[in-house]
Amino acid sequence: MKYTLPMPPSVNAMYRRNPRGYGMYKTPEAKMWINECLRHIRRKNPLKGKVDVSIEFYFKRERDIDNSIKAALDLMQQANVIENDSQVYSLLITKGFDKDNPRMEISIEENN
Repeated sequence: MKYTLPMPPSVNAMYRRNPRGYGMYKTPEAKMWINECLRHIRRKNPLKGKVDVSIEFYFKRERDIDNSIKAALDLMQQANVIENDSQVYSLLITKGFDKDNPRMEISIEENN
Protein backbone atom coordinates (compact mmCIF):
# COMPACT_ATOMS: atom_id res chain seq x y z
CA MET A 1 0.00 0.00 0.00
CA LYS A 2 1.14 3.51 -0.76
CA TYR A 3 0.15 6.83 0.80
CA THR A 4 0.97 10.38 -0.24
CA LEU A 5 0.62 12.69 2.75
CA PRO A 6 1.58 16.20 3.81
CA MET A 7 4.97 16.67 5.42
CA PRO A 8 4.99 16.45 9.20
CA PRO A 9 5.93 19.57 11.14
CA SER A 10 9.53 19.82 12.25
CA VAL A 11 10.35 18.15 15.56
CA ASN A 12 10.66 21.61 17.16
CA ALA A 13 7.14 22.48 15.97
CA MET A 14 5.68 19.09 16.85
CA TYR A 15 6.55 18.67 20.53
CA ARG A 16 6.81 20.87 23.59
CA ARG A 17 8.14 20.14 27.05
CA ASN A 18 5.52 19.97 29.77
CA PRO A 19 5.70 23.19 31.82
CA ARG A 20 5.74 21.12 35.00
CA GLY A 21 9.14 19.87 33.92
CA TYR A 22 8.39 16.26 32.99
CA GLY A 23 7.28 14.67 29.74
CA MET A 24 6.43 16.10 26.36
CA TYR A 25 3.16 16.90 24.62
CA LYS A 26 2.08 17.38 21.00
CA THR A 27 1.46 20.92 19.84
CA PRO A 28 -1.76 22.07 18.16
CA GLU A 29 0.18 22.11 14.85
CA ALA A 30 1.11 18.44 15.32
CA LYS A 31 -2.48 17.50 16.17
CA MET A 32 -3.76 19.31 13.05
CA TRP A 33 -1.25 17.41 10.86
CA ILE A 34 -2.19 14.07 12.42
CA ASN A 35 -5.92 14.70 11.97
CA GLU A 36 -5.45 15.77 8.35
CA CYS A 37 -3.49 12.59 7.59
CA LEU A 38 -5.93 10.33 9.45
CA ARG A 39 -8.79 11.56 7.23
CA HIS A 40 -6.93 9.98 4.29
CA ILE A 41 -5.62 6.71 5.68
CA ARG A 42 -7.47 5.32 8.69
CA ARG A 43 -7.89 1.53 8.34
CA LYS A 44 -9.99 -1.02 10.19
CA ASN A 45 -7.52 -3.92 10.15
CA PRO A 46 -3.80 -3.27 10.63
CA LEU A 47 -1.04 -5.38 9.14
CA LYS A 48 0.07 -7.79 11.84
CA GLY A 49 3.38 -9.30 10.72
CA LYS A 50 6.75 -7.97 9.67
CA VAL A 51 6.64 -5.03 7.27
CA ASP A 52 9.05 -3.25 4.96
CA VAL A 53 8.64 0.51 4.83
CA SER A 54 9.88 3.01 2.28
CA ILE A 55 9.47 6.74 2.89
CA GLU A 56 10.30 9.43 0.35
CA PHE A 57 10.40 12.92 1.83
CA TYR A 58 10.06 15.89 -0.50
CA PHE A 59 11.08 18.98 1.49
CA LYS A 60 10.62 22.65 0.63
CA ARG A 61 14.19 23.34 1.68
CA GLU A 62 17.11 21.62 3.37
CA ARG A 63 16.03 19.76 6.50
CA ASP A 64 17.29 16.83 8.57
CA ILE A 65 15.83 13.61 7.25
CA ASP A 66 15.83 11.73 10.57
CA ASN A 67 13.52 14.17 12.38
CA SER A 68 10.49 13.17 10.28
CA ILE A 69 10.83 9.38 10.48
CA LYS A 70 9.37 8.94 13.96
CA ALA A 71 6.35 11.12 13.13
CA ALA A 72 5.67 9.09 9.97
CA LEU A 73 5.89 5.70 11.72
CA ASP A 74 3.83 6.88 14.71
CA LEU A 75 1.20 8.09 12.25
CA MET A 76 1.04 4.68 10.53
CA GLN A 77 0.42 3.09 13.91
CA GLN A 78 -2.22 5.63 14.91
CA ALA A 79 -3.96 5.23 11.52
CA ASN A 80 -4.17 1.48 12.15
CA VAL A 81 -2.03 0.66 9.10
CA ILE A 82 0.35 -1.31 11.35
CA GLU A 83 -0.15 -2.50 14.92
CA ASN A 84 3.20 -1.25 16.18
CA ASP A 85 6.29 0.30 14.64
CA SER A 86 8.31 -2.59 16.09
CA GLN A 87 6.95 -4.58 13.10
CA VAL A 88 9.21 -2.61 10.76
CA TYR A 89 12.02 -4.91 9.62
CA SER A 90 13.43 -2.75 6.86
CA LEU A 91 13.24 0.98 6.42
CA LEU A 92 14.36 2.83 3.30
CA ILE A 93 14.40 6.63 3.55
CA THR A 94 15.06 8.98 0.67
CA LYS A 95 15.14 12.75 0.53
CA GLY A 96 14.17 15.06 -2.29
CA PHE A 97 13.02 18.62 -2.76
CA ASP A 98 9.79 20.08 -4.12
CA LYS A 99 9.19 23.62 -2.88
CA ASP A 100 5.77 23.74 -4.55
CA ASN A 101 4.47 20.42 -3.23
CA PRO A 102 6.26 19.24 -0.07
CA ARG A 103 5.04 15.79 0.92
CA MET A 104 5.96 12.33 2.06
CA GLU A 105 5.23 9.17 0.13
CA ILE A 106 5.04 6.05 2.27
CA SER A 107 4.99 2.50 0.92
CA ILE A 108 4.36 -0.43 3.24
CA GLU A 109 4.60 -4.08 2.23
CA GLU A 110 4.19 -7.24 4.25
CA ASN A 111 7.46 -9.08 4.77
CA ASN A 112 6.73 -12.80 4.76
